[in-house]
Amino acid sequence: MATKMVKRGEDRFKELLKALSYFDGKTGGNILLFDGRGDYTVLRAFTYGELYQARLDIPCNGGRAAVYREEFERALRLVKEDIKFKSDGKKISIYNSKIHSDIEKLDPGDCPGLPEGVGHKLFYMPMEYFKQGLEICKKFVASDYYGIFQNVNIAATGKRVKFEACNRRMYTSVDFPADVEEVKVKEPLLVYPATGHIQIPYFRIPLLESLTGPQIRVFLYPSKEESGWVHFESGTSPFMTTSVFLHCDQKKFPEVPPLMGEHFSLTINVDKILNILKGIEKDRLVKFTVSNGLLEGEIDDGNIRVEFKMSCICNKRMSLVLRADELLKVLSLTKGGSIEIYSSDKIVKIVAIDPNHIATTCMLLVESVEVYD
Repeated sequence: MATKMVKRGEDRFKELLKALSYFDGKTGGNILLFDGRGDYTVLRAFTYGELYQARLDIPCNGGRAAVYREEFERALRLVKEDIKFKSDGKKISIYNSKIHSDIEKLDPGDCPGLPEGVGHKLFYMPMEYFKQGLEICKKFVASDYYGIFQNVNIAATGKRVKFEACNRRMYTSVDFPADVEEVKVKEPLLVYPATGHIQIPYFRIPLLESLTGPQIRVFLYPSKEESGWVHFESGTSPFMTTSVFLHCDQKKFPEVPPLMGEHFSLTINVDKILNILKGIEKDRLVKFTVSNGLLEGEIDDGNIRVEFKMSCICNKRMSLVLRADELLKVLSLTKGGSIEIYSSDKIVKIVAIDPNHIATTCMLLVESVEVYD
């Protein structure tokens, strides 16, 4: 029994240090807000437009006070096991039955509190899916040299959550099954976050990626102002819950251009063509020619000319020219199997659905397309 108690104390100590490592560098500054709430304790750190929080299952009274993160961590490392908190007067005590360490309280000043009101549950989903959606969006936003579209759009509709990102030439969306709850707007003045669509600035994605645990829980705090709070929460353990609060942007996400007059649909094997495209230099073009269930491909890589053939399913005789590096980026997002390609005069839409019912849709500009019948 004693061994188990010591082990649990060590685990809690490690989790506390992990929580502090999230604050360090990701939120800026060296000040933590320590908030004793009776049955539990909350640690928070702030920067402009964001709030990082760890909710600890350690009882403490005393309300809010600011502390230096380095002093707080030094006291934790000294006590280590069976950690307890006490807040009174001008100090916060971190102690157990053997060791006692005090740190000075600072004036919390104008540190903001939590968003007012009750957050509306937007969706719960597996953390694996959430991070996969962010990772896919990062590839597309980061590929835009000019940095025009630096937001990631997250929309919860029906029983699915969609992640969207785009740059000058390419658009992608991936949607996952999730536990979605409709946000009911009672007041017409409530702004965009209440509709279930939120925008995350690209540079804040690493903060969300630092969240761990089996599940992500997302809540909205609608506002009559130009922006509202969105709350991302994950239970890293029964002892600790970590959260990120971000301000939502209200800017309209760039609309996806309509796919006018679908000329053809083409189904091809992903793995085969991926192996061919890898190693091709950037900006090279790949030409597909389809006739009678046979796809013929041609890539002119400067000094090297690559030709390939494979079976496919297509309802037209056609030729299609795309940039090889853009096609490779899109195909690398899929989990194998086959994809469907739809095209109009200027845009090609590529759709892949994997066995877990994760749907990935990408759109990119077409260099040229011809349909013969």
